[in-house]
Amino acid sequence: MKKNKLVLDFRLAILTVITLAVLMPVFSVIHEMGHGALCFVNGNDFTWGLNLIGGAWLSCIGTIEDPTMFRLAGGLISALTASTVLILVLPHFSKKTGFISIALASIAATEYITALMEGFANDFYMNSGFAGAILGTVLLCVVIFFVWRNSR
Repeated sequence: MKKNKLVLDFRLAILTVITLAVLMPVFSVIHEMGHGALCFVNGNDFTWGLNLIGGAWLSCIGTIEDPTMFRLAGGLISALTASTVLILVLPHFSKKTGFISIALASIAATEYITALMEGFANDFYMNSGFAGAILGTVLLCVVIFFVWRNSR
């Protein structure tokens, strides 16, 4: 009987991590612009910015009618953007460019969970170090799963 070994394609893993490092700041801005869009729709202005490691932030100036929807908007817009790009370009990927689809799928999964936490467990999301640990673990697990699945 043949044993299953955990074999990872080193090239695929490295290219996926590099792609994630490039795409994460882009999707961080998309995430914040999702919040900004809802802020704007509510007739408010907002300020936003980037930090040195590619993270973004946004502050809505004014009152939001539905704060839960405002909190959900960032993650949902970012996740839907990653999912849509993945669906549109997936048919054009080959074994050599699969790292891009793994990065997009990982970002989408993480952003969907971010939206849920930010929208429905906002105090936990904003004030707990565990929220970041959960998101980091999800991202890492999705990346490892898809790299392993595509390494065979």
